[in-house]
Amino acid sequence: MADLNDKLQQFENATGALYVKLNSKRFPEGHPQRDSMVYSNIKYVCYHYGSRVSSATKRKNQSLLDDRTSKLGCSSHICISYSNSRLRIVNYDMHHNHPVTFESSRLYPRNRRLDKHEQDAVNELLRLPYDNSSVLDIIKKQFGKVCTKTDLKNMRSRLKRMADVNQVTFTNDEKPLIDRAEQLNATLQEIRAVAEASNDELFMQNISTLKYIIAIWKRGKAATVSEEGECLARNSYQAIFPDDGTSEILTEYDSPHPYLTPADTQ
Repeated sequence: MADLNDKLQQFENATGALYVKLNSKRFPEGHPQRDSMVYSNIKYVCYHYGSRVSSATKRKNQSLLDDRTSKLGCSSHICISYSNSRLRIVNYDMHHNHPVTFESSRLYPRNRRLDKHEQDAVNELLRLPYDNSSVLDIIKKQFGKVCTKTDLKNMRSRLKRMADVNQVTFTNDEKPLIDRAEQLNATLQEIRAVAEASNDELFMQNISTLKYIIAIWKRGKAATVSEEGECLARNSYQAIFPDDGTSEILTEYDSPHPYLTPADTQ
């Protein structure tokens, strides 16, 4: 089944078409192929397969809204059936009633969706003072995906809700999980032990780094140190994409508001 999915994705990437599973039939219980191939028959249809919902039909939910905007009556389909120990294409229609291009396929919701790693990086970007166009350009450059301003608006809204929930959780806690004084003393003792054992050159280099971290801390920022020993403000493009060579968009920003609203970035 994994091979079938890979082949279908390769076909979609090559043609610019997008197919979704319309219906399928599983192997019966006890069949030797039930665990490995799962399905004995599958029908994939174009993303624009089917007819539009009548304008008289009310939009009861988001799913219905999606159907209204995506169904164009396209008849393109691929039917697959199990035969002689293989899944085989038994019927297909490659005629579409709409343009099929690589660029247009990048705008489909499934192709715009970010994975967890990508979403975490974009969440950090949304804390910085970039307008929507800049963020969209960075997403395209870093991940090869074409998101929309509506996508960014939804992401900002989710971040805002998460921040509100985290603030309530922190307020309701009677005390921090880790005693700050105890943690600070343990860290200072560890720094002292390492410093006393280092040579003069390394000592002076790391003292300078610590002073820079303190300076950033006083300004209300969080800092991180790269493997090369370079101290970076966390609220910077370079901290999010440290291997990127683009220097013209690097910035440090001490925002009083951790999440910009859509109105601030239009």
